[in-house]
Amino acid sequence: MVETQIGQNLEAAAAAGADTAPGADSFAAASRAHQAGRLDEAERGYRAVLALDPRHAGSCEGLGRIASQTARYSVALDWLGKAIALAPRVASFHLNLGNALKELGRIEEAIAAYERAIALNPDFAEAYGNLGMLYISQGRRDDACRAYDTAIALDPRRGMFYRVRTFIAPLPPDSALLAQMEKLAETMATLPEPDQMELHYALGRAYGDGGAPERAFAHLVAGNALKRKRIAYDEAKTLGALARIETIFSREFFAARRDGGLAARLPVFIVGMPRSGSTLVEQILASHPAAAGAGEVQIMPHLLGQACAQAKAGFPQIMGGMTASDVLRLAEQYLALLRSVAPGAQRIVDKHLENFPALGLIRLMLPEAKIIHIRRDPMATCLSCFSHLFNGQHLPYTYELGELGRFYRGYARLMAHWRAVLPAETLLEVDYEALTGDFEPEARRIVAHCGLPWDERCRDFHKTERVVKTASALQVREPIYRSAVDKWRVYAACARPLIDALGDFQRGDFSAK
Repeated sequence: MVETQIGQNLEAAAAAGADTAPGADSFAAASRAHQAGRLDEAERGYRAVLALDPRHAGSCEGLGRIASQTARYSVALDWLGKAIALAPRVASFHLNLGNALKELGRIEEAIAAYERAIALNPDFAEAYGNLGMLYISQGRRDDACRAYDTAIALDPRRGMFYRVRTFIAPLPPDSALLAQMEKLAETMATLPEPDQMELHYALGRAYGDGGAPERAFAHLVAGNALKRKRIAYDEAKTLGALARIETIFSREFFAARRDGGLAARLPVFIVGMPRSGSTLVEQILASHPAAAGAGEVQIMPHLLGQACAQAKAGFPQIMGGMTASDVLRLAEQYLALLRSVAPGAQRIVDKHLENFPALGLIRLMLPEAKIIHIRRDPMATCLSCFSHLFNGQHLPYTYELGELGRFYRGYARLMAHWRAVLPAETLLEVDYEALTGDFEPEARRIVAHCGLPWDERCRDFHKTERVVKTASALQVREPIYRSAVDKWRVYAACARPLIDALGDFQRGDFSAK
């Protein structure tokens, strides 16, 4: 999905009379720290300003943005509400209020906040972009196109706007917008590097949709290279951790820990690689009246991170010192957080795909939880990953073809291990190609695995109205189609490093060693 654009404190400074107000220097320093990502320092600075001037709107807004950036969205609403009460005509305040409302699932209120930002500043390109992002999550393709077309018109050098616009709908080869992108690419070196990166992805998508795979792939390689420069990825450490997990979570390990955890059937875990069809599986289940989709919730990574910090060891090393009571406590914490997502549901789908390394721990915590592994042809999966720009530092292995292929091998080997050591009734394997090729039998198998009776609404999953926050938000609004199954083949001739890295796995053999 698209990263939310955050309104900066430039308007906030003016609204608060920052040059002359008490604490002006402290506010400027806090804003600089915030811009540099030093959030603790920025928060202390904003609070110091408010101690001098409790009506300093910019500091209230700054604290609201920090709360959003640290996933404390209810706290963010309080601070942003105070800022707006003090300075109701600052457009960026309303933009950031919309961002917090969006994260809390209050979509119509978020749309209203973005619209208010636009009413206050009709040239606010970021507000149009964020509004368009919400339209994508709702499946409103035409509205999303219009929002991003307006954003581009207002800020025609912003690469991200072009990338998202090409994601929403293909551009015909004679499109004026494609011509505009190509014209901008002639001055690529004059753009900030993040905009160069975004524009490369946009052109890669546009040329790929337009039947020019070699031109498309050249831009995808360039865009990925720019992204790879901006992230930290320790391949040896990552692959080594995956290998150690297999060693620790043996049959003997599970046999010695038969009893424990919580016998709760609420969670359904969907795991696998990105771009493998997981959103489709979640949408099928979320269409059932007894189930709810939680999306890519960070509950397990958060709890596991806390456990590792407390033990002062990484995963899976912490398993050596983890007691049955530790496992039970993790299970209780997980269930409490998951249940809050949809209190009335009998099943809640956790679609954080990168839970796959923790499946052994999940089995100990929640022995009756169901796991669904969605898998897709390895080349199709990897090339789809390579064509997408993911948020922030997320999925760092996807930006170089060799690293991507080697990570896939590590993932597939670990999934083969889980298949061998976890009970058959716990783990269901679903192939994307089978699901799209013979939909209803596979969908029925998925629903039955979760202990639910079949419901016709699962067949009509594309009619289910819910917010989807992944890159497949538009695809799951459509009936089953198979056009994506072989789409990757046009890039095969360009992807030799990936083919070499995948080795036997390029044929889809999940048991290859």
